[in-house]
Amino acid sequence: MADVWFSTYKQGASPRLAAIIGDITAASNGHERIPLTNRELDVLRLLVQGFRNGEIAARLEVSEPAVKNSLQQLFAKSGVHTRSHLVRKALEDYRDLL
Repeated sequence: MADVWFSTYKQGASPRLAAIIGDITAASNGHERIPLTNRELDVLRLLVQGFRNGEIAARLEVSEPAVKNSLQQLFAKSGVHTRSHLVRKALEDYRDLL
């Protein structure tokens, strides 16, 4: 089973739209998700909404290096290497928390 999500982001001054198709069968078959800290969830929520690191830092009132650190932790925990894969993983495994 699959589900489709849409996310917006900016590339330069132009807004963009991304469609993300995710396999939700793993989540519905007892797939255990890795626990995330509150900070990681906050960063993930804003990442899924299409915000850049600086924008995430401003919204959370933390430094940009703190956001980068949280993203590195999320990459390590999820086993993905790109922001787009991390967004897909978030929508597949943490949709109810976003």
